[in-house]
Amino acid sequence: MLLYRSSLPFQVEHNTRTRSAGGIGQRPFCRLTGNSRAAVHILEPEQLGAVIREVLQRKGTMNNWYRLTFGADDIAAAKHQEMEGHFERFFLAAGSPEDATLFRGIEPGQTIYYFSPGAARIAMKLIAHLSAVQCPAPPMSAVAFVAGHQPGR
Repeated sequence: MLLYRSSLPFQVEHNTRTRSAGGIGQRPFCRLTGNSRAAVHILEPEQLGAVIREVLQRKGTMNNWYRLTFGADDIAAAKHQEMEGHFERFFLAAGSPEDATLFRGIEPGQTIYYFSPGAARIAMKLIAHLSAVQCPAPPMSAVAFVAGHQPGR
């Protein structure tokens, strides 16, 4: 079983072994625990991405970019690396959607991350927890790929 823990108020638990679903066979599971208010569902791995997309479609389409700025103290405490790891887990749990990408600004002296609209759809809990702000799309010449679906591939 893989259990991801952090200073965030939720964690992601993924069991690569199997768990019985009321005697209806053995199935792997994945769940959010903590303050996530997420129900636990037993799903086949290939079903997880479809379920997440369906829930997001019911909530409406989001087309907003989000910006997250880390200060020097956050960088010293490796908070940016922790956030990148959480985003990667959200990305994989959502079935690696092609429109979900995390970028980092390339200007020296700044540590700014940008969540594409697809990235925002799958990681809104992370975005809200870290107080990222809505912003216009950055020029692609001013950012570098960090995680998610790499543009042009």
